[in-house]
Amino acid sequence: MAQMTIVEREGIEDGLKRGWTIPEIAAYVKRPPQTITNEIKNRRVDSNKGFKETNSTCQVVR
Repeated sequence: MAQMTIVEREGIEDGLKRGWTIPEIAAYVKRPPQTITNEIKNRRVDSNKGFKETNSTCQVVR
C-alpha cells in the first residue's frame, strides 16, 4: 500500500486520544497493526517533561 495519508494519521491520533489499542486503531484506519506501531514510533515527538508530568509539547506535524 502507498504512504499513509493525513486522514489516516489523524485517525491514528484520534484512536490514541480515545485510548484504543493498536489492533482497534488498525481496524479503524484499515492498515496492519505493525504499520500503526511503526507510524506511532517514527512520528512521535518526545517530551522534555519530567517523570509523571503532562506532555504538553506533543504536536501533530502536518
